Amino acid sequence: MKETVFESLPPKKPTIGQIPSEVLSVFNYVDYREFLANSYEAKKKKNPSFSESAFCRKAGLGQNSRGYLKLVIQGKRNLTLNTMRGFIEALNLDPHEAIYFENLVFYNQSKKGKDKEYYFQRLCASSEGKESEQLLLKKSQWNYYSHWYYVAVRQIIGLSDFKNDLQWISKKLRNKVNTTEIQQAIHDLERMGLIRKENNTWVQSQPHVKYSSGKYNHIYRKFQSEMLERAKEALFEDDYEERYVSSVTLTCPYEHIDELKKMIDEFRRKVSLSLSSSSEIQDQNTVFHLGIELFQITPLKGKK
Repeated sequence: MKETVFESLPPKKPTIGQIPSEVLSVFNYVDYREFLANSYEAKKKKNPSFSESAFCRKAGLGQNSRGYLKLVIQGKRNLTLNTMRGFIEALNLDPHEAIYFENLVFYNQSKKGKDKEYYFQRLCASSEGKESEQLLLKKSQWNYYSHWYYVAVRQIIGLSDFKNDLQWISKKLRNKVNTTEIQQAIHDLERMGLIRKENNTWVQSQPHVKYSSGKYNHIYRKFQSEMLERAKEALFEDDYEERYVSSVTLTCPYEHIDELKKMIDEFRRKVSLSLSSSSEIQDQNTVFHLGIELFQITPLKGKK
């Protein structure tokens, strides 16, 4: 079974030696620390005597700021509102670039999911008309993890009787998603390399996509929440024979949670392997969603 690890899809950006100075624009970045590193290297390449201390002085930082730039680039220090303004001046950013840089800093440094989502939307708004491929790809990834139907559309494309028709796809989704949303989903899926055009129709680039947990967890919760809503709808809308809902409430030592998670992951892997091994000899005519939830009913450990 071949799997695409989703987070490995973004293309590698060129190294500083491959980037002409005229295209070293903040709009080409979705990581402000990487932009700082490349900007400093570009200045250093142009003027070998240029130093990190010179950059910090230009940013209006004191004599005790030696090494500060390096710490920020390495992720060991964050920019504050005051130092951010100094960095904007040292980088010679115009007002439009400065707004993008500010939003980029806040987005990268945010810890809470709601804050990250807020600044990502501001980041996209401040780059309108100057979006880089990196940002467009990130927007597609954001949409993929935010909406339940992106995964569903991709799976529908894998059906044996798939028709490249937006209305047909909408009906397959029980008319819960309109054609405009489906069109955007297809556009994003193509940009991410998850589907491709073949013989004037869409096909899956790989039969399976593996989600790699990490930096998208804050929006992946939204996807899971929407899928739980679909499960609630199925509970009341679908006949018993068309669905299966089962649960168990149990007691166990808190230290066994990781073991339970491994057991669930192994079960899910077996189901996926079983269905994929039969995909070549059986018609694929239905899209299901298998959801497994494990959560604590009693107070979380360490909390009362």
